[in-house]
Amino acid sequence: MSSGTNTAATRRRRAVASAASSARLNSGLMPDISSKDHVGKYVPHPSDEQYDEFCDRQGSAGSLSSEFGPLIKFAGLIACFVVAIVLYEAMVVILFQEHGQHKTVVTTSLEEAKATALDLKPIIKGSTSKTKSPIMHLVFSTDCSSYQHWQSYLLFYSALRVHQDQVGYVTRIASGCTDSEIAEFKSWHEKHISSVMSSNFEIHFTPHFSSVNQNGDRDGKQYLFFNKPFGLKHWMEHGKGMGTDPKTGKMTDEGRVVALLDPDMILLRRITHDFSDSATTMMSGGSANPNTRRFKVEHGYPFGQKYGFGSQWMNLNGEKVTNDPNSPSLKVSRQEASEYYPVGPPYIATSRDMYKIATKWADFVPRVHDQLPSLMAEMFAYSWASAHLGLPHQVFHHGMISSIGAQGEGWDFVNNLEDTEICGPNLLDKNKNSPLPLTMHYCQRYFVGDYFFGKRKLPTDIFSCASEMMEVPPLDLPHMLVEKRPPGKDHQTLALSSKAAKGNAFMICGIAKMINEAADFYKKHDPLCNSTDMNMKQTMNLWKLFG
Repeated sequence: MSSGTNTAATRRRRAVASAASSARLNSGLMPDISSKDHVGKYVPHPSDEQYDEFCDRQGSAGSLSSEFGPLIKFAGLIACFVVAIVLYEAMVVILFQEHGQHKTVVTTSLEEAKATALDLKPIIKGSTSKTKSPIMHLVFSTDCSSYQHWQSYLLFYSALRVHQDQVGYVTRIASGCTDSEIAEFKSWHEKHISSVMSSNFEIHFTPHFSSVNQNGDRDGKQYLFFNKPFGLKHWMEHGKGMGTDPKTGKMTDEGRVVALLDPDMILLRRITHDFSDSATTMMSGGSANPNTRRFKVEHGYPFGQKYGFGSQWMNLNGEKVTNDPNSPSLKVSRQEASEYYPVGPPYIATSRDMYKIATKWADFVPRVHDQLPSLMAEMFAYSWASAHLGLPHQVFHHGMISSIGAQGEGWDFVNNLEDTEICGPNLLDKNKNSPLPLTMHYCQRYFVGDYFFGKRKLPTDIFSCASEMMEVPPLDLPHMLVEKRPPGKDHQTLALSSKAAKGNAFMICGIAKMINEAADFYKKHDPLCNSTDMNMKQTMNLWKLFG
């Protein structure tokens, strides 16, 4: 494909392609974004908390020196000399050990040496470095299609952008790949993600779970979303940093925290276990009660994003779902059901609680699907599993924005932005005074003016050397108070409220900006991309593509 010379018909055919070819896999999907002056392998930056702890220790040493006089000063000089040697060696090479293997990281500056020294590799069990914060595992479940392949790359890139690897790991759980696909995906992941983004970005392969019936057998009937609970359980039993004790059946490290996302999510902020900052969190219902709310993810207190299905999950026959006439879930009131259990991704829990939930979730979901053969089966099964285990969730609103203006989502943060910021160059770089939601969940279709985004319309080779990038929408897009549905010449023009136009514009501009950043990163880090076939033109407009 030559740069910028695709016809509309050719691009339309690319947009509906259903599978990635081996050439696309081998040519890769993404690159590196630490800072403008850092070229090459991404090295995570130490957090402010880690720097503050380092400064506190320095202050304590100063007080001790003044109290005990010259002897301590002499000892301090010796200590400084030793530290200088250590830092000098760290600047040149840092050796750390993981899973019995040594890895060498060559650094070129003191700042890089500090950052690498604070990496998560030689950490104490269940927590990150010296901060004692739990290790985070952010995971998402996919199949092996090209459709979810580009989504995975975009999610990894957004995780890189917010330094998610600074607090733990990000893992794609890929289910149902063939042996040849596994080999290709492993090679591609190493080339385009773990080696250029972060070694904490991983991929885990599981069997095909989409045809499991209520007895746990595979009967050939397809329900793609079985992969999520079964894949999560498989990863927790066999994944890196995971595993169960064969004697007790419990997680070997119960103190880690697992956050389960969907692949069609873009991280706007780092996800952690801490929800104590009232300026950046929005809690829901009973979870907002200051007398009872929890501020951090702990054993017995999972967290989840509010979804709009209320207590509908209780409309099923709970005794048949749980196969237990004495299940605690049967004692949950309708009010409790709508306050503490209508949750979805991001789901966040300690590994102890998440493994319990995953086990029951996988057990219940075929029986829920037998009663409710629809998209909501796996979400309702999660609610039943949590209620059966007596694990009401702390429910938050700010975990995502998805459906324009929906109650229970983080739209208040978007509405607080100035209109001029919505499509501005710094849209996704807000400071603490103007927080953004944790994620954009682009599972809807978004329209405003002559712009549109729908994930199923995006060409699956968007992250490649030859693909054009997204057209940058104009700054005044939030003021275009119309939508044109469906895309193309046969559309109808419908009025939009100013709030709806602002929400649609935020999603369209934010997604386009993130895709373009990711595409730029990919092209600049794929050695197969060169100046002759690296298409840097920002000309792809999905609304016009289907015109």
